[in-house]
Amino acid sequence: MTNKNNSFRQTNAYAMQYGALLGCVSVGAFAAFVGTFAYQVLSTLALLLSVAVPVLTCLFTLRFRDQVVERTEAFSFGRGFLHALLLLFYSGVWVALAVFVYFAYIDKGFFIDAYITTLQSPEVQAVLEQNSTLREMYGTSGTEEMEFVIEQMRQLSASHFSAFSVYVNMMTAPVLAFVVGLVARRSGKHTHMPLS
Repeated sequence: MTNKNNSFRQTNAYAMQYGALLGCVSVGAFAAFVGTFAYQVLSTLALLLSVAVPVLTCLFTLRFRDQVVERTEAFSFGRGFLHALLLLFYSGVWVALAVFVYFAYIDKGFFIDAYITTLQSPEVQAVLEQNSTLREMYGTSGTEEMEFVIEQMRQLSASHFSAFSVYVNMMTAPVLAFVVGLVARRSGKHTHMPLS
């Protein structure tokens, strides 16, 4: 029982440490995404940072594996899964905090205004109408329903956006952690005594 507790503490400590680093990358991805509304060039950076999150999750877990067990020793799927899951949850805490601070003190309505402007652009309207998405989202009356949706979006508080980021993290983290656990697992290499 003591060994299991020590193993969890060790896994948790590494996950917390790497989670802060991954959180910085995730916050950067969020900042670049928001900035995309003002500077389109940031869309590439937002995409790269978003892709970096699962890659870094895997690399951090592999590094954790190499630091806590010898190369000839086994590393279980469960331990890799737990490390990746905790790592993503700790990273998600930083993101949720950043989202809250942004919408509470920095945004001043910019995100919603920019989102609505993008949604109402002729290019986006054409794509949405072609896929019948507007009719499904806003019904047959169109403008009135859209104004209602916009007003509802403006009523969302910083805590709503922050809670949504936590929800997304809780839904996606187990899936990514499962994949990372499979990648990181390793069976021990057994050495055999030569026959005399």
